[in-house]
Amino acid sequence: MQRLTLNSSGVHLPVELYNHIFGSFSPQSPWTIQTLLSLLAVNSYVRAIVSSHPIWRSLYNERYTHHVPANEQRRLSQWSGSDRWYHMYFERVALDRRALRLLDEIRTQIPGRISRASVLARELSFDVWDALGDEMTAPLPTYFRSTYDENGDLPPAPHAMPRRFWAKTAQGIIARYWAVTMWRRLYAGDPTVSTTEALAGWSAFYGWSPQEVRRIFCYCRGYRPPNSIAIHLD
Repeated sequence: MQRLTLNSSGVHLPVELYNHIFGSFSPQSPWTIQTLLSLLAVNSYVRAIVSSHPIWRSLYNERYTHHVPANEQRRLSQWSGSDRWYHMYFERVALDRRALRLLDEIRTQIPGRISRASVLARELSFDVWDALGDEMTAPLPTYFRSTYDENGDLPPAPHAMPRRFWAKTAQGIIARYWAVTMWRRLYAGDPTVSTTEALAGWSAFYGWSPQEVRRIFCYCRGYRPPNSIAIHLD
């Protein structure tokens, strides 16, 4: 059994014990990533175990449901080995921070809004869609909350209402830019644009991403009545 030194006092713990503990973590729990971040700072030995654990793949898939296909393929090709998902996770975190910084500048600085929105739509696109979605749920002041507010008793976030507004606006810009670009490819005769993708472009003008449209489509298709007309994605 492989063992690693935990600290200078000579205490040793087996690698298998760490893996067993990490395996009990839930990707849905907000405490999981905080715990892992704390463990990454213990020492190089523990960091090597944490960064290579399969839990990062679960965290990645739970956190990021959207992506730009070409960028995702590049990330999968760039990173290899047991710590692939660890590196991919933090690459996306860096993109999230950049997007939220741009969004904050859009909210607080009128000059330069168009150029910053262009970066969100053209460069970051669906890679930051999930971060913008989180921003749209920033806890409101108590007197603005409904009975069914998902944030419960969480303290209100600073500038929650304008942050929500601009995050929703940014998502709309990203979705509409994608739709117009995709339709331009379709008009030019690009055979890679599917019928489903072309039709999903209309939903972009209501703030829906193509991934969300596809999930709804698959969900509805699962409830297709017997002997009805079959529906196919492509």
